[in-house]
Amino acid sequence: MSFLSWLGVGAPAQRPSSLIFLNQTRSYSETKHCVSFWGFDGSFEIAFDLTEGELNRLSPHEGDEISILRAFDQHRREIERMAGAAHKNSRQRHHRLS
Repeated sequence: MSFLSWLGVGAPAQRPSSLIFLNQTRSYSETKHCVSFWGFDGSFEIAFDLTEGELNRLSPHEGDEISILRAFDQHRREIERMAGAAHKNSRQRHHRLS
């Protein structure tokens, strides 16, 4: 391992993602039409917004806040995998999954 790779210097595709989802908090934003949730990459908090349309593709739901959050919870593992792939490709602090 080179010193620069140890520091995490290099193209994003070269650095492994250490994204973890310790916090199970999620919230629905009626104005943004998405479910927001958070992960951590090292000491950095990474925000994710999953659009209502994308969630509906995973699991059709009624459209009210309770059914939207229930659908999110039922597919959390798959959504977190999607979020991890999105973060690995772009390494931003905020991702809108749509």
